[in-house]
Amino acid sequence: MKNISEKLATLLFSKDTDEEKIELYEFAIYILFSSALHIGSMLIIGWLFGMMIESIIFYVSFILIRKFAGGYHAKTPLKCYFLSVLTIVISLLVLKYLHINNVGFYILVSLTLVSIVVIMYLSPLNNIYKINDKEKRIFKTISVFNSIFLFIMSLLFSRFNHTFALSILLGIIISTTLLVFGRIQNNKKNDQE
Repeated sequence: MKNISEKLATLLFSKDTDEEKIELYEFAIYILFSSALHIGSMLIIGWLFGMMIESIIFYVSFILIRKFAGGYHAKTPLKCYFLSVLTIVISLLVLKYLHINNVGFYILVSLTLVSIVVIMYLSPLNNIYKINDKEKRIFKTISVFNSIFLFIMSLLFSRFNHTFALSILLGIIISTTLLVFGRIQNNKKNDQE
């Protein structure tokens, strides 16, 4: 994917001689390809499970928090891809085969409330992109707002479609779990330095 991004950027922007701009174009094309691969895989997995809408709801819920809160990052793009696929598969297996009754639903609601507190405390995780204090406040506000909004949506969905509500709750819980693992990852890096 990296090679294709480089060649495509060179082909599309061959008139631009600024090396930094070309690298920026390469990165943008790479991100587009990578995102398309992740979204395409999520849709295929959802289709294979017969749970296309649930996979979309889960993925959107997950990304709305992950994008602004941050979290664990795999060391290579391939590991990242496989972890993403594994996360979607496990979530859909839970939704499909784990028959969650009212008690289970309230346990997930409780875990989600704990997750929102964790997001308030840990986000945003500054482990890949260096962001300044103003950006940190903005990212924190957005990640907390998104988690509360999604939580409210899950409660509304629970009145009409239990599985859709659970998809949202799992998205919040898993993105928070990755946030915690990201904090651990950062602490280990700091200890090694």
